[in-house]
This record gives sequence, structure tokens and C-alpha cells, in this order.
Amino acid sequence: MDGCVGISRGRIVAVKKLLEGDEHREMPGCVIVPAAVDMHVHFRDPGLTHKGDFTTESRAAAFGGVTTVADMPNTKPPVLTEQALREKLEALKGRSFVDYALYMGMSKGSDVARLGRATGLFKLYTASSTGDMLVGDVHTWTNLLARCAELGGRVTVHAEDQDAIERTVPVGEGLHRHDSSRPAKGEAAAVARACLAARTTGHPGRVHIAHLSCAQALDAFAASGCSAEVTPHHLLLDRRMEELGAFGKVNPPLRTDADRAALWQALDDGRVPVLSSDHAPHTLEEKAKSFADAPSGMPGIETMVPMMMAHVKRGRIALDRLVDACAVRPAAFLGLGARVIEAGAPAHLAAYDLQQVAEVSADALHSRCGWTPYEGQPAVFPALVVGPGGVLVDGGAFQQSRPQGRHVALDIDAMARLG
Repeated sequence: MDGCVGISRGRIVAVKKLLEGDEHREMPGCVIVPAAVDMHVHFRDPGLTHKGDFTTESRAAAFGGVTTVADMPNTKPPVLTEQALREKLEALKGRSFVDYALYMGMSKGSDVARLGRATGLFKLYTASSTGDMLVGDVHTWTNLLARCAELGGRVTVHAEDQDAIERTVPVGEGLHRHDSSRPAKGEAAAVARACLAARTTGHPGRVHIAHLSCAQALDAFAASGCSAEVTPHHLLLDRRMEELGAFGKVNPPLRTDADRAALWQALDDGRVPVLSSDHAPHTLEEKAKSFADAPSGMPGIETMVPMMMAHVKRGRIALDRLVDACAVRPAAFLGLGARVIEAGAPAHLAAYDLQQVAEVSADALHSRCGWTPYEGQPAVFPALVVGPGGVLVDGGAFQQSRPQGRHVALDIDAMARLG
């Protein structure tokens, strides 16, 4: 449907067939959608800023049509205390081009009622991964998860089974070996335990399962009432792509082609509601180490929506389902208010011309790490992005010299009642 969107002072003021105003941008042939909310990013700030920082990575986010992010706590130092959270908030002031929420990590002794007064948003690691924030045994982490959900907090879970990882003798080489070292059955077991703990609280919708990677985990998640996400790398890459080497090393691992097909179907039909990037940059030098020594993780925030828009053009996923997965559902889980195009809503918008398909090239991307696992894949990058401070990107050119992104408070009534 043709039409106009009127914007004033950062909010949508009208959506009509025709509008008049002081400034007018023609976007012929473009679809205008709510800008994306990426609820799973690692911007490496503080302490690991040689990989990326909030300024570089938020700029990359804007180029990818993302205007709000939720950043994970496995930084240096990790965000496990109120003091660490306050210090991170202070350090990020005036340094992000997009709005941001911050996760707090959980540890064995976490007082979630007290910490909930600082943030209602938590990340729980049930297995070792980048940053070594493993909480502990199953009894400990399921109790923490349940306590947090009962109090009204939102918990995102990295669900893999540590015991299964430690018991497994991996086979093969490279990506095949990494897949077998962190087995799908272990992921499925951890997902099942997390979902069961969530259901016992009566509030399963307060628990979100990060980066589902395999059909077994999908089965464990089914009908749980929890939220969950898939990532572009688990949709678009698999363990057969050994040419990626350590650049394809990620936790949970790249799985099989059959797992990819199952994830695509679950995203398309809405069984998995959210698409997130799990943007986790490492330097070229770090990833060029031996497979065993290279860190896990890959960049993806700038390419997530553009690559999926190319699949919209191909008919692999519907546009409304993509918008739901990238904007509506993550915003709802984070308590950020509705991401819609209607009067009164925040002016977080992106315009895409689906006829303008390009190939992903690391040389054209903006993350500090300087590489991508998606080299050569088709993508539709946004022609216009509107977010904090107004127009962020126009015709492929960045428009802001000063970061104006804000820390966004979670609009969840239960947060005020924590403790």
C-alpha cells in the first residue's frame, strides 16, 4: 500500500496517503517497516574493545536496519554486580548510535531479587562459552531461572548441557568436530530443563532460549510457552562448510543441513518467534589461530536483516513474519513497547528496496572486526534508517556525527515489585 509516514521529534505523528511537512523524502519502490530490535549482541564493551566497541558496533547496527540492541554481560569485567552494571552504564553514555538495553549475568550466589532493582534483564549460561560465565550444576541454574521469572524478571538462556560436553569424545575435524563436541542431545536436554523450570513458575513467557541450533532442541522447546530465537548463522551456514575453518566456530555449533531446514520451518511458521544476530566479533588474528585455539563467535548485526530481506524477495519467508521476528517479538519480550507504524509510536523505521539486491562484502561492512562469514551472500541493505536522533542512514551514507542512542528502561510493571 502506498502512503506517507509523518515524523516529528522522534515519534510518528501520522500515517496517511498524503502528508505535508518541512522535509519530504521520496522512497519509490521501497517497503517501510519498523526498524529491528536485536535482543542478542556482544558489543565487547568494556574490556574487549579491540574486537569492537559500542560506537563501532552500534554504527554497524544502524547500517543493518537495527536501531535497538540488548547487550550481553560477558565483557571484561563481566556484569555480575550492581556496581559493574552502573560502571558500564556510565561508560556507555554518549557512545551508542542506537538505543540499548543491558543484560546482567547470573552467578551461583546471585540475589536476583536485589539485582532486579538494577535491571530486570538477565543472561544465564548453563554451559561454558565465551567469557566463562557458567553458573553451575543443573539444580543451581534451574532454581535461579525459576526465582527470577517468579519475580518478574526476563531471562535469556544459553542452553547447552555442561555434563554432556564434558562426557563427549569429539570425532572428526574442524566444524564437524566442534559439532560433535557440543552435542545436539545436550542442547536439547538443557532446553527441556529450562522450559520445565519456566513452566513451574506459571510465567514461561518470561524465559527466552537463545540460539536454538538443531531439530532436537526445537522438539524440546515445543509447546513450552517460552520465547526463543534462531540466528542467521544457524539458518544460513552448516558444518559442511569446512572452508570457513575457525571463522565458522560458534557456540552452539553449526549443525547439519537437516537442522537448518528444521530451523527455517520453525521460524517461518512462528514456532520460534524471534530472530537475533548473536553478533560476537573477534579479530581476524584471533580467528586465524588453530581451530582449537580460536574463540567462538562471529559478527552478524549488519547483515542479519539485509540477508533475510533477500530471502523475503525469494519467497522463503514472508515480510510480515520477518518484521514480527526482528522487531515486534523482541521488543515485546524486552518490554520496550510496540514496534508499529502508527501515530504515537517511536520513529524507529527502515526502508528497503527489494529490487536492490547486493552481495555481502566484508570491505563494505562497519564492524571493527573487519570480516564476515557471509561473503558473497545476497542481501538487501536499507535505503533509509530512522532511529535515535533522526535519520541514521540515507542512501548508504551515515548521517550522524554524534551518537544519540539511549539506555532504554524496561517497561515491565513487575520490575517495580522485585524483592
